[in-house]
Amino acid sequence: MSPSNVWLLFIPLFNFIWQFIVVDKIAQSIAAECARLNIPVKEDKPTYGIGLAWNICNFLIIIPFLGGLASLITFIIYWVKVSDYKKRVEANQNTFMLDAERNIFHGNKV
Repeated sequence: MSPSNVWLLFIPLFNFIWQFIVVDKIAQSIAAECARLNIPVKEDKPTYGIGLAWNICNFLIIIPFLGGLASLITFIIYWVKVSDYKKRVEANQNTFMLDAERNIFHGNKV
């Protein structure tokens, strides 16, 4: 997803659908970076579950106190997880080697 597409979240009503797509694409991106840098992850799509919960809670905002509180809590948990993965990726950026380099240094044939 192009970074500029995130701005579509500012379009009223459309953003209720688009937020599901953004959360999915962020989870896919995190998974791809973790795989590229050999960072172990427990899920196929890290952050997707809590991101999905946050999106669902956004629909519950019509319930005055409960929906807003649930949305705020899941939003905080979601961004803490995203931030944690960001720190992991940044910490492991220097350990990245191309697949060809791995094969050369380990004596494996391509």
